[in-house]
Amino acid sequence: MLFYSQIDDLNSTKLGEGTYGHVIKSRFRQTNIAIKYATDPSHRESLIREAKIILTHIRHPNCIRIFGFYDCPKNGMGVAMELMDCSLLTMIVDPSLVLTKRTIEYKIDHAISWLYQLSDAMNYFHSGNHVHRDLKLQNLLLCNRYHTLKVCDYGTFTTLHESMTLNRGTPITMAPEIIRGSKQYTTKSDIYSFGIIMWQIIARRDSPYLASNPHDAYAIYWNIVAKNLRPPQISCNPVLSRFYERCWHDDPNKRPNSQEVMRYFSLLKEVSSHFIVNQCYDPSPSWYQTSRMMANLPLIHNGDDYLWW
Repeated sequence: MLFYSQIDDLNSTKLGEGTYGHVIKSRFRQTNIAIKYATDPSHRESLIREAKIILTHIRHPNCIRIFGFYDCPKNGMGVAMELMDCSLLTMIVDPSLVLTKRTIEYKIDHAISWLYQLSDAMNYFHSGNHVHRDLKLQNLLLCNRYHTLKVCDYGTFTTLHESMTLNRGTPITMAPEIIRGSKQYTTKSDIYSFGIIMWQIIARRDSPYLASNPHDAYAIYWNIVAKNLRPPQISCNPVLSRFYERCWHDDPNKRPNSQEVMRYFSLLKEVSSHFIVNQCYDPSPSWYQTSRMMANLPLIHNGDDYLWW
């Protein structure tokens, strides 16, 4: 529990609000923090449960950090957490809102880095026999001038194979087997969500289903299950498209596991550093072996950004 004297409430500013409550920016031990408050008892219980999960189970550099609970005389019980720059959704939908200082340009090397960090966090969950169950752009936050990605919102986080009575998650990123009524999430359900997120980041689009009403959950559910609806094809390197198509395969057994995903993006980081950062071809054996592992495709031999994007 954080004490009232430790929080600088006098200089707090509101960051946002919604049906659940609101978030303010404050100070704790000379550090900028965010404090999340819930408006009603049910949301407050969910918020406290989420914070306890993070404090008890989560210790990873790509997961949001919780400082503790804060009982504010004005706002009631809140959860103090590290302050982030923005969500990945905001970065994709309107980067002008967050790139006012031109700290980075959103390019493929950043996309690969974000996806690697997400795969690292996801592998951490799965290695501990847990699943997130609601991976989506809104739950991926950026800090350190938008270079570091952290997963947030653990309201659906649970033990692997735990039965559930209701579908939990977001229509766009929910796996087909869950839509069909499976009562158990597996790690492969998170992998499906990862594939959709990968497409969204590369395509720079938050809604992959433009033909459908993005707010009509039942229409999306029906098309995903009955018509095998997936995001449309985009112009990008087959190294990328073939992989996200594996991730969102209808058969969970044909999707990669989190270790494969993490290993894949580790290799991509090494290759992209030569093409995107150095803009050169390195004929060293290690680079050659790495590049040949990329989906058995021919060696990419120049630094044209189009080859990646």
